[in-house]
Amino acid sequence: MPNYHIPLQRHHAYGKLVGDSPSVRPYFDCLVLLLLPTILNLATAGQLYLSRSTVSIIFLLLLLKNVFVYSAMSASWSRRVNDAFLGTFHSANKTLWLLIILIIFLVVSELRGFYAGTSSFFSGIGLFFWSFSLLGYLLSVAALNSNDQARRMLLTCLICGLGLFVLANVLGYYLGLRGFNQLEAIGQNQILSHFGLNISRVALPFSSGLNNFGTLAGLGAVSGLCLFWSGRGFVVTSAGLFTFAICLVSMVLVDSRAPLGLSVASCFIVLAATKSARVAWGIRFLPYVVFLAPFLVFGIAWILSDTEFANSVGRDGEFAKRLGLLTGRDVVWISALQILAMPDLIHLIGFGTIGQRTSGATLGYSWIFGQISGLSANSLHNANLQMIFDIGYIGFIFWFLFWVSLLRLVSNSLLTAGDSLYSAAIAGFSIFIALSGVFEVGGTLYFPDMFIMLFFIVAWTISVKPSLSTQKPH
Repeated sequence: MPNYHIPLQRHHAYGKLVGDSPSVRPYFDCLVLLLLPTILNLATAGQLYLSRSTVSIIFLLLLLKNVFVYSAMSASWSRRVNDAFLGTFHSANKTLWLLIILIIFLVVSELRGFYAGTSSFFSGIGLFFWSFSLLGYLLSVAALNSNDQARRMLLTCLICGLGLFVLANVLGYYLGLRGFNQLEAIGQNQILSHFGLNISRVALPFSSGLNNFGTLAGLGAVSGLCLFWSGRGFVVTSAGLFTFAICLVSMVLVDSRAPLGLSVASCFIVLAATKSARVAWGIRFLPYVVFLAPFLVFGIAWILSDTEFANSVGRDGEFAKRLGLLTGRDVVWISALQILAMPDLIHLIGFGTIGQRTSGATLGYSWIFGQISGLSANSLHNANLQMIFDIGYIGFIFWFLFWVSLLRLVSNSLLTAGDSLYSAAIAGFSIFIALSGVFEVGGTLYFPDMFIMLFFIVAWTISVKPSLSTQKPH
């Protein structure tokens, strides 16, 4: 049996970067990553609006600090920046290029949405600068702080930042703040009702929506647990455990059942992958599983629809019973598939941003969200379907190839066991975001903070050599 547990190799162009010096450490970048989830969601607090242009300016300045200012101050820095980015934009780094192509498709989708009335011209331009300024900053952070100690610090800070954001929401709620969507009107908390607690679901104050918050909390729970079991030192492991606990509690409070279940599944997959080379190698097939999962889920839900199990896990009330075990997701998916079942050339390029409205798919399910939140163009609750409607089959090919490439890198990282913290945490990030695409639009632009986590993952995988572990373990 081949030995897959070999040290993780890095591109030779990286060399000895400035972060290798014990006197120069990325404390400022650590602070930014620690606050990143909160900054990106703070716009929802008190009905403030933080435009994409404002966020772009912030991260362009951070990129300026990392790359241009330091290089101007020192010829040594200039050489290090050059070496770092030669490695970052190595032609073999397919995942990065696929992400850049995907961003371009999404920018075009936003601009097409402008003509369709579902977006604005400045939204498209703002997305362009927002995406590339933030991606550039994260790439510079990863490249210029590539020594093990610095990377552990930065990764730890982002994971703890998710816990910090969730904690701010929980504390804000109990201090009397409320979110935009008064979800208490829907009904009681179904998870807690099984423990004899009859309380309403809560609307947390700083989140951009219940589904978005639930998936972000699920991501925090998975990555926090990975930090706990693979981190080093009491402080780091304690921070991981706290992040896991507070994110778990928040998912229960908002009654996010799908993210809760997916976070448990993700943790089991990561744990199994760290113990078994076969499981680690099998992670690369996850995009295909996610693509087919809605059909399997729909079949299981139909079989269980009239059982006692369905009644116990379903929400209370006549309207909730009408929605069924999948709370209306099956209705949404069927409405979308009915549009795609009538072939049209526009399906190749998609309908632009919020393609479900432009295509007329919302006509089949607007009654669900009209009664819940007054929305008629809510997402398709499946990332793959959403990408097909927004950027078409052509764009979806790049979306799918991106996930195939990313999860292959994640699989290679686990197989080569370069650093357990990198491997487990990055695998936890990637697997949960991929699985969240089954029931929500996690990993897409509809959940901006989740979408940015893909930038972070890609930035952190730039030192994974793509040629390793391409054969199935025996």
